[in-house]
Amino acid sequence: MKNTAAGKKDGILTNCPVCDEPGLKRTVHKSVVEDPFGGQVEIDKVYYSCDQCGAEGDWNNENEVRYLAALETLQKMAVSNIAESLKNDHGISNLYLERCFALPMRTVARWKKDGASAAATALMKCVATYPWLVELGEKNFDSVFANELLIKNAESAKCVPNTGLVIPEIEANGIKKVGTGLRYAAADEELALAA
Repeated sequence: MKNTAAGKKDGILTNCPVCDEPGLKRTVHKSVVEDPFGGQVEIDKVYYSCDQCGAEGDWNNENEVRYLAALETLQKMAVSNIAESLKNDHGISNLYLERCFALPMRTVARWKKDGASAAATALMKCVATYPWLVELGEKNFDSVFANELLIKNAESAKCVPNTGLVIPEIEANGIKKVGTGLRYAAADEELALAA
């Protein structure tokens, strides 16, 4: 096919969008798209350059299409991997997860098979990072129970999961957690004033 007036051939730009000269050079680079729970996928990133004016870019938006397709694949893999990990490592079945988060039956199985929305994937990633959120869901997200559960789990964890960040101190409702014990911040202030 011949170039059209817009400088396209079969829907692909052939003329530079900056200087409108023909002869764009197409370069393909490999790139890796990663998800901490879904693994990684290698995609081709395409760049166009104009020898006349030096402009560069992905003017056909090929990279975005490839990236979004890879992300969709990784999210599907992530949900499946998380569901299996919750079952094998923590004894949390799909049914229990659905009951705790008030999801319709077979929802997690459907997510594993067909893929999940971004919100559902985010929920699964939060549960994978903090499995005790399922227990909180079972208690209907009671705020007092949530605070107790947070402190209990922070005490038992030496670091924030999957990040390696050390938790030096947690303060909630006037209670400070330092090291292995709990103490009241107000009591510390009173001792300091008395000394």
